[in-house]
Amino acid sequence: MDAAEGSLFERSGGEPVWRAVMATFFERVFEDVMIGYLFMGQDRARLEAREFELAARTLGATSVHYAGRPLREAHRRHAILGGHFERRLVMLREAMQAHGVPEEAQDALLSHNRSLRHLITANEGSQCIHDAP
Repeated sequence: MDAAEGSLFERSGGEPVWRAVMATFFERVFEDVMIGYLFMGQDRARLEAREFELAARTLGATSVHYAGRPLREAHRRHAILGGHFERRLVMLREAMQAHGVPEEAQDALLSHNRSLRHLITANEGSQCIHDAP
């Protein structure tokens, strides 16, 4: 028995639900007109796996380990602005809602994502930076 059985991860459906959420999420992200271009040439299956790992750990799954690079390093070469970051969060919430993830788990994951913003974006808010790399 996983020590995280009572975790938000398990209470919201565990691995089957969260793998489905990530599949739906990345399907939408890759096709999105606003941020899809940022994912061109990326390995979708790898991204789904890393995002699943981050979500599982964030929501209390102790048997799942993150196998990706540090977030700042992984996103350094991309000019991700606040608007891109916010668009991604909207699509993540929509994917979670589509799979019936409880609001408590949605809020916890989105809050954690927002706390990582400084590691991912080129700007603090949603404003445009015309000189961004």
